[in-house]
Amino acid sequence: MTLSNTDLLTLDRVNAASPEDAAAMLVGLYEHSPWVTEVALAARPFDSAAALKHAMSDAVRCAPLEAQLALIRAHPELAGRAMQSGTLTRESSHEQATSGLTQASPDELQTLHALNAEYRARFGWPFVLAVRGATTRGLTRDEIIATLRQRLVSTPQVEIDECLRQIDRIAEIRLHDRMGLSGEAS
Repeated sequence: MTLSNTDLLTLDRVNAASPEDAAAMLVGLYEHSPWVTEVALAARPFDSAAALKHAMSDAVRCAPLEAQLALIRAHPELAGRAMQSGTLTRESSHEQATSGLTQASPDELQTLHALNAEYRARFGWPFVLAVRGATTRGLTRDEIIATLRQRLVSTPQVEIDECLRQIDRIAEIRLHDRMGLSGEAS
């Protein structure tokens, strides 16, 4: 997802905009959860993308458990119904395509669906993973399936923490995309 230089988001624009306009610039960083960026914007002005990222992460960490769980539940299942029906957000569509989930074989899809169902039954929310990975080139389908299997044995609190960590990574990648920055973890 490459933007032209005129479309790139800048900290100067975020810092100078009204709260409503700044929130609109950041919509979609956190899946169906604009409250995260709205809370984070109270920390303006930001002197770096990292400062903005940390303000958003702090907003999530300081939120009540119910809000954190709603944020986790706002995420689509990997290779789930929303991908198959074409109703994912633009960002989620790009992320799942980058990792090759849109080209999954019928056997891989069956495995993912079964593991997703087992995960949701165990924890009560969808499995969340930053499928573009540490380098943003995307995890392979095998890596995604292996990670899902590994996380199925976690405790609920460990999984809440891990889902929130993954969600922050997803938001960081999306922010870097919009700002034209390298997507590698910072």
